[in-house]
Amino acid sequence: VIRLSTSDPEFKRKKATVKAAGYRFFGETRTWYPKAMSLGAYYDLLSGHDWYHGYADDPRVYHRGVGNQTLLKEIAKQSPEHQALFDGFLNHFFSGHPWTVEKEPLPARP
Repeated sequence: VIRLSTSDPEFKRKKATVKAAGYRFFGETRTWYPKAMSLGAYYDLLSGHDWYHGYADDPRVYHRGVGNQTLLKEIAKQSPEHQALFDGFLNHFFSGHPWTVEKEPLPARP
């Protein structure tokens, strides 16, 4: 995943390079991501996501989490395996004692 700043004087050149390398732009988060992301790389993104951003006191944390989760959902559309990983992480983080359901295991890294 790549984030480019429009204030960077090299923005146009970097954008062309990233686009030529087969990345797709996701406007909501201003992020470039590979058109065909490997399951291992996607797993790493899911692992680094703040799944509890909705409970943040800081609106910046909340909005960043919403944007990142939207990007993760977009990437999940790449294949049924990507979607299964997303669902597995979601089920893991929103299960257990606070939700009064049995804790789901974290998916294994592909």
